[in-house]
Amino acid sequence: MPDSKQHSDKRNIQLKKLLKKSSIIHYRRLTGSGCPIIGITKNVKDVLGFSESDFLADENLWFNRAHPEDRLQLQEHFDKVSSEEVPTVEYRFKHKSGSYIWLRDETQLIESNDSGEQFFSGFITPLTKSKKPEITEDRERQKLQQLALDNLNDMVVITKALRDKPLQSHIIFCE
Repeated sequence: MPDSKQHSDKRNIQLKKLLKKSSIIHYRRLTGSGCPIIGITKNVKDVLGFSESDFLADENLWFNRAHPEDRLQLQEHFDKVSSEEVPTVEYRFKHKSGSYIWLRDETQLIESNDSGEQFFSGFITPLTKSKKPEITEDRERQKLQQLALDNLNDMVVITKALRDKPLQSHIIFCE
């Protein structure tokens, strides 16, 4: 039977190799104000453009790079994390290149066996590719709504509902 510590070390090495080649980022954060990062996988540079040392050197880097409209939601996410639940939050993060990417963050509160100290442990998954159709659809809907508002006086909306079908609307612009 293999030594338990040896077996655990081997599993940790395998996990690190897997994460190094993955787009999934693993992190550890302190609890409390700002939730500074105390550990993050090296693949963070490939995904977000910032190195591991960038995040360790600047405890505010993560929250400062979160989209301003998503910061409150992100802070609320960490406020409700517990050891029983693994809440998920999706938010925009400003890549080092300046463009925003969508991320999914799953976090759990962990208690260290050695010191009894608590910290957050989580995984971040990039979502930008899966969010693009949704973002495009939202933008098109906003453009159509604005077009309708701008041309309200020149527009007729024909609405009809067929049996057991959703309400359908057709917009006709009058010249």
